[in-house]
Amino acid sequence: MTLLRIALSAAVALAPLPALATGGFGCEAADNNVKFEINAGMQRGGAAALLNFRAEIESLLKDTPADFRKLSLDREAISQHWIDGRDFKLQLYTERSQGLFGALDLVIEAVQRGKDKDEGTYKGSYRLTIENMETEQSSEAKTLKARGKVICFVE
Repeated sequence: MTLLRIALSAAVALAPLPALATGGFGCEAADNNVKFEINAGMQRGGAAALLNFRAEIESLLKDTPADFRKLSLDREAISQHWIDGRDFKLQLYTERSQGLFGALDLVIEAVQRGKDKDEGTYKGSYRLTIENMETEQSSEAKTLKARGKVICFVE
């Protein structure tokens, strides 16, 4: 978690920021299914804009298509984000830009528990779905799914 906090602090420090209060968040998971690290600076108040968003995702699932095995995503992949009180939610979605249909959907849901309240630590789960149309003759996309634990840190 120390590397995550260092990366988060660096992302916030290097962001060209307006004169508003800012913070940031980072999430990570590493298990037999996936490894990912997500970081962003965040404006507090107003629209809660995300700054310098970056997500590195590596799928370890068998049969993951080569172009979805390792992805670097930017802000365009965010379909939902929510940090409110004890709740942290983030959804990333991206589709293959050329060729047959393929998509990756990563949903993170975490909660800040009482003992972690002062540390800004949120613990919860992720849900990863990868869809891949294997041939033009396929009637539907092959779907790979994984679930696991995630930890997020919010400053």
